[in-house]
Amino acid sequence: MTDSEGIPYSNRELNEKFRNVEALIREKHDDVMVKIGELNVKVSYTNGKVRWLEKMIYLAVGFCACVSILILPVVFTWINTGKL
Repeated sequence: MTDSEGIPYSNRELNEKFRNVEALIREKHDDVMVKIGELNVKVSYTNGKVRWLEKMIYLAVGFCACVSILILPVVFTWINTGKL
C-alpha cells in the first residue's frame, strides 16, 4: 500500500490506520446498538397497545354475539306476535 506520493506505508503506519478504522467501527456499532435498544422499548410499548385493542375487539364481537343469540329471538317473537 502506498500513499498519494507513491511512498509505501510502513507496518507501523498501517497498524495505526487499522486501529483508527477499528475505533470508528466500534463507535458506530455502539451507536447502532443504542438505537436498537430505543426501538425495542418503542416496539414493546406499541405491541402492548395493539394487544389491548385486539382484546377490546374480541370483547365487542363477543358482546354482539351474545346480543344476537339472546335478545334478537325475543325481539323477532314480539314482532311476529304483534306485541311490538
